[in-house]
Amino acid sequence: MSNTKISVIIPVYNAKNYIEKTLDSVLNQSIDGLEIIVINDGSTDGSKDILDYYDNTYGNIKVIHQKNKGVSAARNLGILSSTGEYIGFVDSDDLLDKKMYESMYKKAISYNADICICGFVEEDLNKNILRKYVYKQYDQVITKENIPTMFKKSLDENLEPLGGAPIWNKIFKRSLLIENNILIDENITVGEDFCLNIHCFNKANTVVGVSEYFYHYMNVNPDSIMSNVNLDKLYKFINGRKSILDNLSKYNFYSDKYFQFENGRNFANLIQIASHKIDESNSFKDAYTLVLEILTSTDFKYSINNSNDDYLSKNMKLIKNLSKLNLNICIFMILYMRCKSSR
Repeated sequence: MSNTKISVIIPVYNAKNYIEKTLDSVLNQSIDGLEIIVINDGSTDGSKDILDYYDNTYGNIKVIHQKNKGVSAARNLGILSSTGEYIGFVDSDDLLDKKMYESMYKKAISYNADICICGFVEEDLNKNILRKYVYKQYDQVITKENIPTMFKKSLDENLEPLGGAPIWNKIFKRSLLIENNILIDENITVGEDFCLNIHCFNKANTVVGVSEYFYHYMNVNPDSIMSNVNLDKLYKFINGRKSILDNLSKYNFYSDKYFQFENGRNFANLIQIASHKIDESNSFKDAYTLVLEILTSTDFKYSINNSNDDYLSKNMKLIKNLSKLNLNICIFMILYMRCKSSR
């Protein structure tokens, strides 16, 4: 039987500016029995040399090099290579408080829990706090019969799952993943964390947590997510949300409010896609043809019919009402004039 308490999985892709601090914060954990598995996902920026140094210097670090396959494939390789009683995930530019894994492990083994959750802080590189997430149910032991109710309650009240959407503020019993063949879906690149959480909570018998903000999510470029959105990213957002909603329905974690919220986001993304199509078009006629394809698509109609006005901006509400009146030419002209005026 392995003496490893926690296997910490760190996927790395071109993270030479951050990975040393991340590895040091994991090495500095107050708990013994850590196995640190680093998957170098085809880095080209010099990360490999840094990782090889740590691999040769520290006995509890194992570095695996692979061709670039994406973060989910890297994490899955880490899961399959792990030997610990529990598994934790860390992103290659984030930091941990010293007592994070010690506190979470103690809480987990006290209740033989399958999942233990902690709070986290989202920060920028100047240490400005952008968001704090506290796990409010830290004083509760949530058992299998209550997990669906608590999961749906969190979706209804907070528009996020129990414990939050990330996987890095949790430790999962390794047997929960391995015995149930739970891996991360490599076919989606948005929402894959959320989907893994759904699978794990569905199979878990006991969930516990701690109150502290142990994990520091370093948002290295807070403006990049929405300022550099391209068509590929927008389609990935939509496909990721579809996977999330499908899995929620499959495992009885369904929430009407969350369902309407996510469809509202898909509606907004489809409008963004329509705007991109206008920008890329060579003529007014081409732009109208491309936008009309979106406005009459099944996905667009579905997102409109299943979104709640409470989660829409004034502009989105106007577009929704115009669509229901089949005034697509009006929607097109609004988008067209907006795109032209922004040039």
